[in-house]
Amino acid sequence: MILFKRDWGRVPGAIIDVKTTNTSFLRLTALYRKMGVNNCEFMLALLNPSLQGVDPFSDNLTTEEMAAISLECQWNPWYCIREIIRFKAQGGPEPIRFIANRGNIAMAWCFFNHIDFISIQPRQTGKSAGADTLSVLIQFLMGVNASQQLFTKDASLRKANVDRIKVIRDLLPPYLNPTTNKDADNSERLTCIARGNKYETAIGREAFEAADNVGRGLTSEILQCDELPYIPNVHISLPVALGSTGAAVDNAKKAGGLYGNLYTTT
Repeated sequence: MILFKRDWGRVPGAIIDVKTTNTSFLRLTALYRKMGVNNCEFMLALLNPSLQGVDPFSDNLTTEEMAAISLECQWNPWYCIREIIRFKAQGGPEPIRFIANRGNIAMAWCFFNHIDFISIQPRQTGKSAGADTLSVLIQFLMGVNASQQLFTKDASLRKANVDRIKVIRDLLPPYLNPTTNKDADNSERLTCIARGNKYETAIGREAFEAADNVGRGLTSEILQCDELPYIPNVHISLPVALGSTGAAVDNAKKAGGLYGNLYTTT
């Protein structure tokens, strides 16, 4: 995984994909360079140069190309975000691509560096897209035996979050979607048995004891708190939750897995 400038030397053969058709990544790289950011090309990383110009959604991919794309997704989140992720378009039939901006790329970079991240952004600026993309990457493309939990304000927001993740999942190329009819697929819980991953949810509670119990139940190494300031009794649930995740985080560290906390709100 390329995160820092020095990482390029650790991945022989990796290239900067200046031919990507996702021009938002080229624009953001140029902006960072103009700002004087030396490490500005990480988001254009391509570990396998033979994939440059290959459309991962093509109907004519060879078995070898599909295997190479799958392997790239396992180790290169920037490729996943830049080339694979699609969202349902509002008012149009064609899915739209991830649009890189300073907020959502910073979110991803911090997560993969295990830095807790607080995203406070206006609506329609990519906050949810960034968080949902990370959830999909962990659940279906990169994570192995990973456990994620979403903690949000109420049942309607929980359903909205889960529904968005399902849409992105269903827009993955079929060969990259490992789910089957044996996986949990409801408004509160998703699983990916093939990779050993689970995505679970909880909502805020009005009663003190219930809020405490919710916090105790949040024991995953990856925690997203959505609309944190509006969650009932968050001052009770969150400290308990952060204390409960310690063992899971330690285990993920030892295994070289993914872990971290993400807080999102408008």
